[in-house]
Amino acid sequence: MEAVAFERKVLSMLGSMRKDISAVKHEVEYIKKQVSEEYLTEDEEKLLEDALKYEKEGKLLTTEEVFRD
Repeated sequence: MEAVAFERKVLSMLGSMRKDISAVKHEVEYIKKQVSEEYLTEDEEKLLEDALKYEKEGKLLTTEEVFRD
């Protein structure tokens, strides 16, 4: 019985975390849109989108790789 209660508690916590993550994603998208509309040129906005795409794919270089001699 304790295992079932523990499992329910864990599943409840995971569901709550999933909702929180979703809310944060929406907030980030809203902020990104506001910054893009107010401060960035079209070229800068394109560069930002590309950088976010590369970051999501894990293709960005580390600081060491960028500044290597």
